[in-house]
Amino acid sequence: MKRGLLLSLAVILISLELSAQSFSKAADDAYLITHMVQKFHFQPRAVNNRFSSDVLNKFFKSLDGQRIFFMQEDIRSLSKYKYLLDDHVKNKATDFLAAVYPIYQKRLLQAQAMMDMVGKTPVNLYSSEKFTAAEDTTWPVNAAAQKNKIA
Repeated sequence: MKRGLLLSLAVILISLELSAQSFSKAADDAYLITHMVQKFHFQPRAVNNRFSSDVLNKFFKSLDGQRIFFMQEDIRSLSKYKYLLDDHVKNKATDFLAAVYPIYQKRLLQAQAMMDMVGKTPVNLYSSEKFTAAEDTTWPVNAAAQKNKIA
C-alpha cells in the first residue's frame, strides 16, 4: 500500500516537473516569436492588451470551440488573464499556463468519463427526439449541462 502511494506520488511529481519545464519552454518560445515578429515583420502587431484579449479568445476557441469542456466558472477564473498575456509574454511568465493546464486536464477527464457512460447506454431507435438548428453556444454551468451537450 505504501509502495503504491509512493509510486503514485513520484509519478505526480515527475509529471508536474515535466509540465513546469514545458511551460517554461512555451513561455520562452512565445517571447522569441513575438520578439522576432516585432523585429522582422514588415507590419508587426503591437503586443498590448488588445493582443492579450485576442490571444485568450483564440486560445479558448482552439481548445474548446464547441464550448463543451470548460465550465463557466473556469472561463470566469481564467478571464483575469484577458489583459495580462502580453505582459506574460514579455516577461516569459508561466502563470496562465500553470492555471489553465490543471483545469483543462480535469475537464477532459470529466468529459471522457461522461462519454464512456453515454457510450454504454443502449440506443433506443424508437424514442422521440427533437432536433433544432439552433446550437447552444454558452459554456456549461455544471456537469449536468456538460453531459447534455455531450449526449
